[in-house]
Amino acid sequence: AVGDCTGHGISGAMMSMLGTAYLNEIINKHDVTNAPLILEQLRERVISSLHQEVTDNIDYSRDGMDISVCIIDILDNTLEYAGANNPIYIFRNDELIELLPDRMPIGIHEFHEEAFNSHKLNIQPNDNIYMFSDGYADQFGGTKGKKLKYKQFKSILQQACNYKVADREKFISNKFDEWKGEQEQIDDVLVLGFKIV
Repeated sequence: AVGDCTGHGISGAMMSMLGTAYLNEIINKHDVTNAPLILEQLRERVISSLHQEVTDNIDYSRDGMDISVCIIDILDNTLEYAGANNPIYIFRNDELIELLPDRMPIGIHEFHEEAFNSHKLNIQPNDNIYMFSDGYADQFGGTKGKKLKYKQFKSILQQACNYKVADREKFISNKFDEWKGEQEQIDDVLVLGFKIV
């Protein structure tokens, strides 16, 4: 799972701690191994613990998180994914497979009673899978001081696939620093990548 919690400082840290504790409870204590169900139970716990309520005011509380959950079954070589605003990318033989999230967060939202969707696919040796927060793509930089955006982010990840796994972190980090230049980093950045062997 890769999550991106709202807020910075203490509020962001508290949301991160809540999310981690609830994920451990859902997965380890209750043995839930269905990706959409994990997100639904996480959403219920976050809404309850933050005392979030639906009101006539469409501008709901912004407290919550975006998250992607990926479950790999090594017995039948399948991957199940569910996402709350967070996609995942799979690079297979220079082809990008993008698994898209549901457009709703973990937290109160106008669609908070809707189920999350499950995406399943067969995985193959040498598949490169990336999970991430929005911090990398949203970083300002370059010669015009604009956002990097997802098209360029995908290209960087695809280039990283040409490196040994041990060297990819340095490559991705260097590309980020090159883009950012003298600009201030505007958000937390998390990129998690792994390769199927």
